[in-house]
Amino acid sequence: GRHTYEVVVEEDGKKINFNSPNDIAVAPDQGIWFTDPTYGSIQGFRPKPAKAPNSIYRVDPETRKVKRVIDLGGDEEGKGCKPNGLCFSSDGRSLYFTNTTLEDRSIWKVCLNDKGDDVAEGAKPEHVARVAPACPENNESIPDGLKSVDGLLLTSRGASLAFVDPAKKELVGEFELGDHFDSVTNFALSEDGNLLAVVGGGTVAILARKQDKPSLPAFPKAEVDTS
Repeated sequence: GRHTYEVVVEEDGKKINFNSPNDIAVAPDQGIWFTDPTYGSIQGFRPKPAKAPNSIYRVDPETRKVKRVIDLGGDEEGKGCKPNGLCFSSDGRSLYFTNTTLEDRSIWKVCLNDKGDDVAEGAKPEHVARVAPACPENNESIPDGLKSVDGLLLTSRGASLAFVDPAKKELVGEFELGDHFDSVTNFALSEDGNLLAVVGGGTVAILARKQDKPSLPAFPKAEVDTS
């Protein structure tokens, strides 16, 4: 069928400047949150130096005003924190996001206020778990995309998807996606959680959950090197 789209917020070159908006998630209060790393400047398709620091923004669903809720600083050398995937805890009290710098491929968490529309007063991002080893010469195994599934965090890890337990702050399993994926770039779950769509390397795959499994995270624990 035919679809129409409406611009919610855009860069105006004056009050609002973005780098290269990357991933997006809708909070329980319908606020629209998105990451904005400086990769556009680093990779040459956006102005250099970057117009804004690595950031996470929120768009108010009613007023459509955009606010930078997390300032992660600026660093043109690929260090620091480059936010990518993001998702919310089931109770909406925590925001999780991935860091895709080559030195620290990891998942981070920050507590939100009671309304869930901003970071809690005095709260700072805290490290949850490293997803892949530091490897400056390899930009494939980055945690590109993030979803919350039955209390676990699901993210990409090169040609596989990895599960992180935020309570234990460790990787608890992963599953390979075969020879068709050199690197997973993003993925999405169906509303009922029975289908998982994965994209990467020009390939799209739809994975169906086994009916005898209680949930997608029901995979055997894998030995994962995150040193």
